Amino acid sequence: DQWSDIATLIAGSGITATNGVLALDEKSLTYIAGVANQMELSEGINYFSGTIDHDMTLRLPAHTGSVEVGDTVVVKVQELGGHTVTITGSSYPSVSGTIDAEPYITLDSDNSALTFVRVDTTGSWMVM
Repeated sequence: DQWSDIATLIAGSGITATNGVLALDEKSLTYIAGVANQMELSEGINYFSGTIDHDMTLRLPAHTGSVEVGDTVVVKVQELGGHTVTITGSSYPSVSGTIDAEPYITLDSDNSALTFVRVDTTGSWMVM
């Protein structure tokens, strides 16, 4: 039917269209607990539950094959416990990925959330 065709066309990465119904792919939801510093974020939704017990740096996926233009990465934190979460534009030190033309962005408020969208093939991300 026509709606099913439209849903299939608009379903991007991380979304599945079945019989005209859009659904978030299960693999697109990443729960982060006891995370190590310098962890690479996944495409889709990445969320922390509970209180973070140290400052940490997280990395957006590298531009070498793991993400495409238009892909999104969402980060949600609950309680920061007085700490900060820094998100860098690249997973690899040798790759100069940016976020709105800056090398990193910092979450420093409880219940913060950011959505990043890949905007080109050179490692640039934008905050939406």
